[in-house]
Amino acid sequence: MKPGFGLSVLAERVGEGSWALPLGIAWIPLEHGPTSFDSEQIKAFVKAHVWTANYVLDVDSQYTVRPFLKPVVGEGVNVLGRVLNNRCFYLPIKQYSGFGRPAHLGAKFKINDPKTHPRTDRVGSWKLGTGGRIEVRCWLDVLQKGLALQSLTLYQVIEYRADGKRRYLRPLWLLFVASRGRTAETRPAQAPTTRQTKAIYDERFSVEQFIRFEK
Repeated sequence: MKPGFGLSVLAERVGEGSWALPLGIAWIPLEHGPTSFDSEQIKAFVKAHVWTANYVLDVDSQYTVRPFLKPVVGEGVNVLGRVLNNRCFYLPIKQYSGFGRPAHLGAKFKINDPKTHPRTDRVGSWKLGTGGRIEVRCWLDVLQKGLALQSLTLYQVIEYRADGKRRYLRPLWLLFVASRGRTAETRPAQAPTTRQTKAIYDERFSVEQFIRFEK
């Protein structure tokens, strides 16, 4: 018997349906939080194995925060995950005023306040077999506190029913953080397209179904 119930599973999708291959399974000690423990688990895995440059780590909203992203991205891992609708991001500085210390963050980009949303860089839309459709908006250059020098990509995903009404009350927001690699010469990975982003995030649910089956 071990105290606590936290289980950290790193798995890779290997087939259609809910087939996944566990790459690492560890108990989360009571004195550690999931964010700090899982970042160390990822770092240890990368050191022991080869992490392909185009691989993407698919995570939930509690892992799209600076304490997890900073060390993981520094190990050469690209991260795609959900963000809560109360998060606040920032736009790049347009021009230095010439007075005082140059700021790293520009205007606020509040997810739950459409008035602060800048013009989208990409828009994708496709139909579903049920008669509905998916619409994805993308912003390519977004910043986050604590990661001001790391360019992020933000996606807004909205699913519509066949009658044109939204399936869910709130949009799904996803964040992609491209790794810069361990060396300065390593080029950052390109952000996924709008359709690729939705497909990558959907893989997470198949992995969770596999974990339930394993338990």
